[in-house]
Amino acid sequence: MAGKFKKKSNNSFANKISTLANVVEVPPPILASFDKASDKNSTPPSYLAAVLQAIDQHRLKIWDVKTSVLIGEYSPKQVDCRYTSLTWGESVEVTEIESDVSLRKKRKGASTTTVNNYIALGTENGDIEIYSLTHGDVIKRLQGGHNSKVVDFVFSENSKKGYSIGTDGYVVEWDINNGMEMNKWLSGIDFVTKLNISKDNKILYVAGQSINLFDLETKSLIKTYPGHATDIRQVVFSENNTFITVADQDRFISIWGQENNESGKGKTVSALTMDTMPVSVSVNSSNNVLAIGEDGILYLWNNMSSSNENNDKKKRQKILTKGFDSKLKIVYLNEEEEDEEPQLLNIMFASFVNASKTGECQILVGYGSMVKPKFEIITDLVTESGEFKEEISLSRSLVTNLLQSEIKKEDKKATGTYTQSKPGVMMTMSLQDEEDEEEAEKAGEDEKSLEERIKEMEIKSNKQDETSTKSKKMVIPKGESIQNMLQQAVHSNDKQLLETCLSVTNIKVIRNTLERLPPQYVIPFLNLLKERIQKKPQRGCYIFDWIRYTIMIHMSYLISVPELTSQLGELYQLLQERSSLMGKLSQLNGRLDLINSQFVTRNQMKISQEAEVVYDEEAEDNTDMEEDEEEGENDEFDSEDEFYEDGNELDELAANGDIE
Repeated sequence: MAGKFKKKSNNSFANKISTLANVVEVPPPILASFDKASDKNSTPPSYLAAVLQAIDQHRLKIWDVKTSVLIGEYSPKQVDCRYTSLTWGESVEVTEIESDVSLRKKRKGASTTTVNNYIALGTENGDIEIYSLTHGDVIKRLQGGHNSKVVDFVFSENSKKGYSIGTDGYVVEWDINNGMEMNKWLSGIDFVTKLNISKDNKILYVAGQSINLFDLETKSLIKTYPGHATDIRQVVFSENNTFITVADQDRFISIWGQENNESGKGKTVSALTMDTMPVSVSVNSSNNVLAIGEDGILYLWNNMSSSNENNDKKKRQKILTKGFDSKLKIVYLNEEEEDEEPQLLNIMFASFVNASKTGECQILVGYGSMVKPKFEIITDLVTESGEFKEEISLSRSLVTNLLQSEIKKEDKKATGTYTQSKPGVMMTMSLQDEEDEEEAEKAGEDEKSLEERIKEMEIKSNKQDETSTKSKKMVIPKGESIQNMLQQAVHSNDKQLLETCLSVTNIKVIRNTLERLPPQYVIPFLNLLKERIQKKPQRGCYIFDWIRYTIMIHMSYLISVPELTSQLGELYQLLQERSSLMGKLSQLNGRLDLINSQFVTRNQMKISQEAEVVYDEEAEDNTDMEEDEEEGENDEFDSEDEFYEDGNELDELAANGDIE
C-alpha cells in the first residue's frame, strides 16, 4: 500500500509542476474601464485602464484598444497603497495658431484641438491621485477631503472640477486645478458604493442600496429611489430620460424613470433579466442594452424602452420584466484535439460603439487574458429589421498567457525582416520563428530538386535523435568573452549561433560578453531571449542569467531609450507573471516538505526495535555453572597427576601397609 500511495503522490506532483510550468493563471482585474470617447461621438474607445494585483502592491496598466498593446504602466510610490476606484476624464484644449504675417492673402488663423486624458484613482487612505496619459505619471494629488477609503470619483466641467465620496458618507467637491476642497456635505446613505454625474453636469447620483439625486448648484436632495436589496455597483444613463442600475448578487437590471413629480420618490419602470449575475452594463443611443454575465457570455436587449410602453395604468403599476433577446459568445477550438467540443472564451470587457449610420450596431469586446488582452469590434449583429440575431457565436484563436506574438496564417508567407530605426536604436529582426520557416520551406518545395527533398526527409527523420543528443554535440565556446559571436548572432538572427552563445553558463564570461556588447544590440537581444522563454518556459533558469546581467549592465542605456515600454513590455509582463508564481510554489514546497517528513517518520517507526546487544540473566547463569564444572574437573585432574607424579612415595605407602 505504501508503494502505491507513494507512486500516486509523485504522479500528482508531476502533473502540478507541468501545469504550473505551462499555464499561468492570471487573476481578473480589481478595477477596469474604457475611456469616455464613445460617449460623445461614434469613435470607439481608444484605451482600457485596469488596476491589477502585483506581487506586493496594486499596479495601473493601460492598453491601446486598436493595437492591443500595453502603452502605459504606473506603480504607486507607497508599497502599501491600494486603489479603490478608477474613473476616466478628459479635457479639450483649443489653441489658435496665428497666420504668417508675410502670407496674409486671405488666410485666417487656424486652431488645433488637443484632448488630454486623465485617470482618477481613489485610495484606501482617503487620497485621490490624478494620472495623466500625456505625462505618464501622477500630476495631482487631492488630500484632506476624506478620512477613510474613497469609494468613487467623477469628473465635471472639462475635468476642472470633480466629486468624490468615501465610506464616511461625505460628498466632496474638488477644484482639480488647484487641488483644493470646495464643498462638502453628507450624502444621507449609510453604505455608499457608486457615484455618477448627469451628462449636463447638473445632477449628482449617489448610490448605495438606495439612490439619492442632488442638485449640484444648491447641494440639496431632489429625489430618492428605493434601489436594490444589495449594494449597487454601476449606474448607467440612457437616451430616454431613464437610467439603469446593476447590483451585487442580483440577476435583475433595474430601469428607473426620471419624471418630475411632487412626491420626490422615483419608481422602477421595468427590469431586464438574464441567466446569471451581470458584471457590467452598457447602453447605446438606440437604447439597446448589453450586459456581461459571470459566465463570460454577452447578453443583448433590443430597445429597453419597449418594455415599459403600455397605456394601461393598472398594468403600469406592476414592474414589467423583459428577458434577453440575444446572446453573444466567443469560442475556440483546440487544434491538437479535433474531436473536442468548442470551449468558451470568456468576454472580460464590452461596450457599445455608436454607429455612424442608423440601423447599425457595433460592440467593442475584450477577451483572452489580462497579460495580453485582445480587443475586437464586432459588427453584423442585427437583422434587416434592426433587431439582434437570436444566437451569435464567434470562433477565435485562443489567447495564451505566454505573450507569444501571434501571426495570422495569411501573413505567415510574407517577407520576414524589418528594420526599426529610432534615435540611438537600430534593430533588425526576423518576424518568422522556426515554425514559420518550416512552413515557408514547405511552400517552396515545388521549386526544389528531388535530391534536396530527399535530404530534407532524412533530416526530419533524424530530428528527434539530433535533439536528444544536441546538448552533447554542442561545442561550448571557450574564452573570457564571446562578444563577437553574440553580436553576429543577434545581427543576422542566427538561431544556431545564438543557442551556442546561450550554452555558456559561466557568470564571468557572461558579464564580460555583455559589457562589450554595443548598446544598439541590447533590445533585440532581450527580445530574442523573450521568444525562447515563451517557446520553452523550462529554459528560463538558464536564460535568466543573461537577462539579469543585460539589464544590470545596460541600465543607463535602457533608461534613455524612448518608448521603452512598447519595446520591452512583453518581456516585463513575462517576468512579472513568472515571479507571481513564487508564492504559490513556496506554499507547495512547504506542503511537500510536510508530506516528506511524514513519510520519513513512518519509515523510522517501522524499523525493528530489537537492540544489537541483549542481556539474558538465565543464559549467563548457565554459562557460569558450566565454567565452574569445567574448572572443578580440571582441579581433580591436576591433583591426581600430582599424586602419581612420584612413584617412590607409592612404594613407601605399600611397604608400610597403608595401601594394598
